[in-house]
Amino acid sequence: MLPAQSLDSLLVSKIELHRYDEAKELVEKGANVNTIQHFQTPLTAVVNRMWDLSDTVFYSWLLSKGAAINFSPGGYTGTSMYAAASSQTLGSRAQIVRFLIRNGAKVNVDEGQPEPIKGALTYNCWDVISVLMDNGAKLPSYALAKAMAEMRYSKYKDAQGALTEYGKLVEKLVNDSLQLRGRHELFTPLGHAIKNGNLEITTMLLQKGAPVDKVEGPGGWSSVMLASYKQVAEKEPADRLAIIQLLVQKGANAKQDSKLEYQQKLTHHPCPVIPKGSNALDAAILSGAPQPVIDYLKTLGVEQVTSKK
Repeated sequence: MLPAQSLDSLLVSKIELHRYDEAKELVEKGANVNTIQHFQTPLTAVVNRMWDLSDTVFYSWLLSKGAAINFSPGGYTGTSMYAAASSQTLGSRAQIVRFLIRNGAKVNVDEGQPEPIKGALTYNCWDVISVLMDNGAKLPSYALAKAMAEMRYSKYKDAQGALTEYGKLVEKLVNDSLQLRGRHELFTPLGHAIKNGNLEITTMLLQKGAPVDKVEGPGGWSSVMLASYKQVAEKEPADRLAIIQLLVQKGANAKQDSKLEYQQKLTHHPCPVIPKGSNALDAAILSGAPQPVIDYLKTLGVEQVTSKK
């Protein structure tokens, strides 16, 4: 008979190969259903290779044999819930997360363990984040800002005009005043919406109470300055001028100076340096923004100051 340690190692190996009948035999022979092998437990090994709900039958069997659903193997892998929430391959991940919750999996884990909600945010699992929120998950303050940063890759509405999973999540997050002030990659949600040139989202954030001049960023820019800056190697947003006009209408300071020098960091494209103390007009001219943007800023009385430095 194999020693217990060998049985445990074989158990996880069989699970990784989806040989569940052989895995059951190993458990009946004494393999530990809570063993840790290469930062995996039998339960997390099942979740890591799930595609749909068919694998939950074996998962439930392991639970019936004493497997601990909230046990973490340590390291970066976390609990079964974390594995499911942060998966990039699960075909029915939201359904699987619901299955885990029904069976007692916690959406909030002990301090120091990988958090399911953060894993889902890392991999843009919008449907999972909604499920976790509905079941009491504690949101990090940057959740909405992270969602806004991914706007260019995630559609807010489908071709029929209905909200996507991403859109539904944003609708939930914008009702949290703390989320409106959170930051991801230095920018607030409003900052990311402006950078992405999305007038609809910018309008919604302002209506929900996002601070009109709080966008942060590496240069400490105002919202109008950020909207006036033409991102290098990015498609020119059709609504740039409309966004600037909206920000001004909502009380944004078009003449505010930047606090720091800023240069966009791109490997294969030369990027202009925007000096410390520049304003929206400087940013527009130096970055090559469309002439209507430059003309509009001048009508507001904004004067170019970089040439005077």
